[in-house]
Amino acid sequence: MRFDAIIFDFDGVLIESEFVSGQQVATTLTALGHPTTVDQALDTFTGLGGKDFHDAIENWIGGPIPDSFHAARQIEDHRVMRDGLNAVAGAIAFVRRLPRALPRAIASSSTTQWITRHLDHIGLRDAFGGHIYSGREHV
Repeated sequence: MRFDAIIFDFDGVLIESEFVSGQQVATTLTALGHPTTVDQALDTFTGLGGKDFHDAIENWIGGPIPDSFHAARQIEDHRVMRDGLNAVAGAIAFVRRLPRALPRAIASSSTTQWITRHLDHIGLRDAFGGHIYSGREHV
């Protein structure tokens, strides 16, 4: 089979953000008195963002989201932006083995700041050039 191009999603495809986020959500919810396993957090909240994520959290805990949940999420966001997240196993090698002439891009609902920060961290920014397409431009 021959392809004309390849477009990657980002979170959970090139970087291990989904599992890390699930761990953080489970830990925070449990600390707030809403026991949640990592598997439950992954099954319930993975792939959700913005209002959909907040609605799912409120549904899970049966009420409004406490400010401490938002504060914990903000601390975690700052940590991962500072420290970076690891690549999904095999992702770097896969991208590096693609033919140089094969056009490639990232299309994600994550911000361009998030994507470029983590591409820099895993050493793949050069593999995509300027072909990073985000549904949100700012944090």
